[in-house]
Amino acid sequence: MQELKTIPETLEYYFEKYNGIVYIHLKIFVEVGPGDTRMAEFKEIISNDMISLKNNAEVISFTGVLENIGVFGIYIPRTEFEEVFKQYYSKFLETEEEIIKKYTKKFNPIATKHLAIIQKDPKTTRIMKKWIECALCYITDKKGEVIKFKAEKDSFFKRLDLHQEDELQNKGVLLKETIKIFRKFPGYSKEFTVWRAININRIFKKGDIVTNPVPFSTSLLPYTSRSFLHNTCCLFEITVPKKFPVIFLHKFRFWEKEVILQKCDFRVTNVKKTKRENLSKYLGDPDIPWIRQFSKPGMVLPETMVIVKCEVVTD
Repeated sequence: MQELKTIPETLEYYFEKYNGIVYIHLKIFVEVGPGDTRMAEFKEIISNDMISLKNNAEVISFTGVLENIGVFGIYIPRTEFEEVFKQYYSKFLETEEEIIKKYTKKFNPIATKHLAIIQKDPKTTRIMKKWIECALCYITDKKGEVIKFKAEKDSFFKRLDLHQEDELQNKGVLLKETIKIFRKFPGYSKEFTVWRAININRIFKKGDIVTNPVPFSTSLLPYTSRSFLHNTCCLFEITVPKKFPVIFLHKFRFWEKEVILQKCDFRVTNVKKTKRENLSKYLGDPDIPWIRQFSKPGMVLPETMVIVKCEVVTD
């Protein structure tokens, strides 16, 4: 498709919410040919990357397609984009905070205890920091089995690694130590629910068993987990039994409301397909906008998603 020229001074855009998701709606006139201009109109989901402090880009860019004729680019100065967004979104912040409290407030006391345990022991602190840095991400293969790590039979190769901090630099050692530290943390006294997005091509049915051979991250906040769901299955709604080994991290690392679960199996109890935009309805929450929508460049998020209800197997 050909590259089309836009008329920047005709650009109009505004933010809108629809069933708890924030979109930017854009309109601009595009030159199709000599003396032929047409208005193009489209909308995109706002991603966290667009408004992140880590984003140092001078412009926010979008790509549009006009009637299968050609593609065009829209470029908005970042300072302007942020100011318009701030005016729109600020009125929702108080409501958003109340929803977050709904899912997390009752866990604050035990999360505070877990924070004290993490901060008290330097080794536990290092392990949790490495967890947050994703040092144990992607350590299972396509079959779901833990990959084999290079063993350190002697100190020869270890001495050549100039970036070696300590024994936790070895992923095999880090995994073993992470599994061991769960016994330091008191369990929660009641059954509770966490959420996790798992991007795999699999169809689940009631009674299926899902194996998790290593500790894994979940969130107390379903909207956070939905943000990590791309274009495959599924959003897991996990019932955790009382006193099950977990580590509450939301007092140590604020925004994801993270709970680490010890390695375990799930048993699927129900499977429901729903529109991605209808999560707030499924949860019975007010229809407020959530901006933590993660997606890879060029990825089209599907309209529907699968919610897999399951329980941790303890027998």
